[in-house]
Amino acid sequence: MACLVGLAACTTLSSADRVVRDVDYVGLYNDINGTLSDGTAFTGKAWFKRSARVGDFCLQMSDAVCSGRYAASPARRVSGDFVCSNGVTGSYETDRTRRGSFVVPVEATGSLSDGRTARATFSEVKEGRGTAQCFVPPA
Repeated sequence: MACLVGLAACTTLSSADRVVRDVDYVGLYNDINGTLSDGTAFTGKAWFKRSARVGDFCLQMSDAVCSGRYAASPARRVSGDFVCSNGVTGSYETDRTRRGSFVVPVEATGSLSDGRTARATFSEVKEGRGTAQCFVPPA
């Protein structure tokens, strides 16, 4: 996410709606490492299957778990929204670079509804399976 995207509206969720659980993934994935503007560190995973139109990501930080989706397209820049277990929402923009027959994420920026901003970097693309702790918002 090389450019900041506007602030997203804040959502209020009751504690009964805040479900954090382990989610299994299989396919291509990246590790995510980042920092919020207040110094809070976060980690996560982003993954997709080769034939999918969208991928998923989950981020873990000290005060929340966040989840979102992204376009698994050949676009060099993608943006979208995410939602967190503490009721904070946000938006992101990710810059990607071409590697072989597909594009891979390099860095991202984000903006949270509580006023914080974020910067993240991605590991090289890996293939495999694993489990990520994710926020599952109410349907």
